[in-house]
Amino acid sequence: MDKQNGFTLIELLVVISIIALLMAILIPTLQKARRQAYGTVCSANLKQWAMIINMYTGDNDGKYWFDYGHDPKGVWMPVLREFYGDIGEFRICPEAKRPSAQGYGNTTEHWGPFMQDHGFRPEDYGSFGINHWLNKLRDDWGGWRGQPQWHWGKEPSRNASNIPVMGDCAWYGGNPFDAASGSNSGAVPPSKDWNRTNPMTWSYDMARFCMDRHGRAVNMAFVIQSCIFLFFMRVFCFKRLYHL
Repeated sequence: MDKQNGFTLIELLVVISIIALLMAILIPTLQKARRQAYGTVCSANLKQWAMIINMYTGDNDGKYWFDYGHDPKGVWMPVLREFYGDIGEFRICPEAKRPSAQGYGNTTEHWGPFMQDHGFRPEDYGSFGINHWLNKLRDDWGGWRGQPQWHWGKEPSRNASNIPVMGDCAWYGGNPFDAASGSNSGAVPPSKDWNRTNPMTWSYDMARFCMDRHGRAVNMAFVIQSCIFLFFMRVFCFKRLYHL
């Protein structure tokens, strides 16, 4: 009878060790590639929103819409619905696909749809937020934070490249002060995952945008002259403050 060939125990252990080593090398690389792909999709979605907002202002003499606070007609999802067809996938960064149980988003979870008391419809949700300083409020409301003069109301004719339109956000928008104001509105988040551990801390407007969603960075769309373009901004959220 011929002797059957087979692996010895040592050979089998060597093969298993090599496979384990290859997996240890490849998995971080694959995870990095996945996150880069997610960041690209997020950027593409924001680029779509930049174009949509530009189309809206183009149809409205360069003016942005009124924000009515806790009223769906002032929230950007229904306002812009005719331009994007209410397609939910455009409102989501792939890094934040899961809905937040509190309704308030964070690094890996999107806001809504559990916040109808804040003016959202059940179908309103997303992982991006608008720059609230773009919009006007009703005259009898004054302005956000009591600063009506800080609202743009229409497309700017100067310094446009310094003005963010929309970006990764834990809420549907925010209106941070400059850090020089001394308020929490312009402060960086006190901890790495502030929006998860301290949801709905309304005074920390900057913290809504500063998160570790794309390798300690976020994606932002900025205004430039009479059009809008996509800009990937590195935000080292917990070491340095960037004024949005």
